[in-house]
Amino acid sequence: MSKDKSHTEKTGAAKTAIGFEYQFYVFLSKLLRLQVGETIGLEVKDDIHTELKNNFQILIQVKHTLKNDKDGSPVKLTNLDPSLWKTVSNWVKVVTDPIEKRNTIQSQKEFLSKTTFLLTTNKSLANENILAELINEAGGSSKNVSSMRKKLKDLKEQTTDSTIKSQISDLLNLKTEILSIFLNKIEFEDDNRLPIEDCKNAIKEKLLPLNRIDLAFDQICAQVRHDNYITIKNGDVIQISFDDFHLKYRALFDKIRSDKLVIRKFEDKLPEDLLTQTFIKQLIDINYLSKSNNEKIANYTRKKLHLINNLLSWENNGEICELEKNELNTDAIGQWQNHFDYLHKEGASEKEINESAAAILYELLKLKLTLADTVLNIELSNGKYFELSDQPVLGWHKNWEIKHK
Repeated sequence: MSKDKSHTEKTGAAKTAIGFEYQFYVFLSKLLRLQVGETIGLEVKDDIHTELKNNFQILIQVKHTLKNDKDGSPVKLTNLDPSLWKTVSNWVKVVTDPIEKRNTIQSQKEFLSKTTFLLTTNKSLANENILAELINEAGGSSKNVSSMRKKLKDLKEQTTDSTIKSQISDLLNLKTEILSIFLNKIEFEDDNRLPIEDCKNAIKEKLLPLNRIDLAFDQICAQVRHDNYITIKNGDVIQISFDDFHLKYRALFDKIRSDKLVIRKFEDKLPEDLLTQTFIKQLIDINYLSKSNNEKIANYTRKKLHLINNLLSWENNGEICELEKNELNTDAIGQWQNHFDYLHKEGASEKEINESAAAILYELLKLKLTLADTVLNIELSNGKYFELSDQPVLGWHKNWEIKHK
């Protein structure tokens, strides 16, 4: 039994959003493969376009579907696929655009001589696709063109969809000399590649260490998204040359390529009950933190989790070993022990003990710790002390072991 959709489900933007995401990753993969003298644009001349040397260009339409065949693969690109004919019709209008003074056969020939049209889609071609057949047949002879026109007219009669009929007519209305040339310039990128994997392969081709490919992808993806947003916000078009890309992103690649550890950002999910954490209890115990200060409690927890997640990522990627982790712990505990022994005095009152504990913490949170020849930032260094006091292998109150072990 079919289930009626709620208004929210009907108006949800998930399907549209994934189409934009697919387009972005296609754009990113081609951006990463730019060569010297080339430029790429997003939503300028087409969904995506690349300008190559000698004024040659590739206009790229990107189509994505969530519909699947019975075997679970995306539906095929069939003869009367609406997205296919919408794309072809749009390209025909580009070729014959009178505003661009392309209303003569000669001007259209000149345009086609330096333009390729690429349809990138996660749909694969149906076994029998007339447009693909016509593209293969396009050779320029009048006999071939006559055959192609007949096939298009027959196809037009197979649909009652007025929009598709009109779009097929757009192609049929091309002059005989132009029709075969145009069809010969259409290409399909329909092998159902995963665009994210394609981006990572493009990064790998830049000879980055294999254990840093995912890191590079995350950071480059985030930076390009940010830069695109700023460009659009400023009212400019997204058009990036190889030189622009090299200038703007070279430092990022150099940083990832270096032997220094690269700190990653994670969406750290906070535990449900923050107050049950031992390190938070320790901070509350010395009056450094109030139980009601939710903002600080959450902030300190994020620092701890950020440290833990980065350590795990570095270890999983083979960037640090157990020995280096132990050296970090030894250094942090040694710094703590020096401050702890110096500031906690015998015979101190509870108030004085808490003041000394707060002073120890204050001094340690100013330190930058070192891991594998990389100086950790303040956030991760703080996180290490919060993590160690959460285990707990160290504490702030003079009697922390009695209170929290």
